[in-house]
Amino acid sequence: MKQVAGLLDKHYFNFRYQKYNYCQYFLQKLSNTTIFFQYDTETFLSFKVYEATQGVLVYLKSGEIALRCQIQGATYTLTQEHMIQIGHRERQELFNQLGVNGSQIFQD
Repeated sequence: MKQVAGLLDKHYFNFRYQKYNYCQYFLQKLSNTTIFFQYDTETFLSFKVYEATQGVLVYLKSGEIALRCQIQGATYTLTQEHMIQIGHRERQELFNQLGVNGSQIFQD
């Protein structure tokens, strides 16, 4: 009986593990959304949501709260002005991808 229980604990027999991986794979494929906006006067930023990593909320010297993250290997600081340029759904997908609860800070 212990051997059977031990086998069932393995990830390849664990249905919860398989469902989670399948759901995670499916969600990653779903969030193939492209976000694009004017970052500064010279830079137009365009990226897929899954390319954004390491998100953290930061306070700027002006007292404004911003989202700092890495996109395609470069670090960007997204302010309220940037968030206004991004649609609501795209913004929520970005927050979900980064694991940041920015919905209260960056409102429509």
